[in-house]
Amino acid sequence: MTTTMYRHDYDPDVRAADNPSPETRRGWIIAGSVLTVLAIAGALLQMYLLVSLRTGSDSKNYPGAISALTVSNVSSSDIQIIADDSVDGARVERSMHWSGTSSDEPHSTSVLTDGVLKIGDECAGTSNCNIDYRIYVSPDIKVDAQTSSGDLDLRGVHGDVVAKANSGDVRLTGIEGAVEVSADSGDVTLTDIDGNVDTKANSGNIRASGIRAKVFTAHADSGDIRVDLTKDADNISVSASSGSIYLTVPGLTPYDVQASASSGSTAVDIPVDNGSARPLIAKADSGDVRIDKN
Repeated sequence: MTTTMYRHDYDPDVRAADNPSPETRRGWIIAGSVLTVLAIAGALLQMYLLVSLRTGSDSKNYPGAISALTVSNVSSSDIQIIADDSVDGARVERSMHWSGTSSDEPHSTSVLTDGVLKIGDECAGTSNCNIDYRIYVSPDIKVDAQTSSGDLDLRGVHGDVVAKANSGDVRLTGIEGAVEVSADSGDVTLTDIDGNVDTKANSGNIRASGIRAKVFTAHADSGDIRVDLTKDADNISVSASSGSIYLTVPGLTPYDVQASASSGSTAVDIPVDNGSARPLIAKADSGDVRIDKN
């Protein structure tokens, strides 16, 4: 009769692994208990945040002459700035969302000094704090607005505008003044702009229509650029690192055109004069370039 001997019958290491000591089992139990407590605590925290999510709204008037509006370092989701002839000075409306108690409601730090209205707010240390702004202003005002997370929408301002969004879209409509616009992660849309334009989009498209600018500059790192100039400009420079360029101009006067596409096609259908004092530069590293009359 043959007896088969397995390794664990004589190997003490295997026998120890199959039969852990009381101290080892106790350590496993403690570790499991700690993980269970942490999981329960995390679930309870999530439930608390959901249950304690609060909303609120308020508004405040700032009467009198206001020459400039600045919006920066706010806990914003979306910002709307609307020019209205019926507004005396400015009216600021806030729609708030936060977690915690009513005493944690975000409070305004906005201040009007020497005709400059600076919009600001503070949250009570909670990470779940978002404020949507709707700001009504008289048209004749300069605006400098920035948002870290959310869309930025400006309408009807008759003054120079600086608009920046880190994560969100930027839309400008009916602006009479020079505009400087940038979006790190989002699209830029410009409509009916009467003034010089300088716009950039790191990850998004640029759309510009109804543009009346002497100087127009646009750059997109990753996205297409579509531009419709309704008035011939003195200087046009458009570039796209990864995307196509579609540009239309009245073409009533010739341009000194420099159009190139490193990886794509190029088509130019406007009057060209290499000696013209109106430079038009359109370059696409990876995409097409097309320039037409509108």
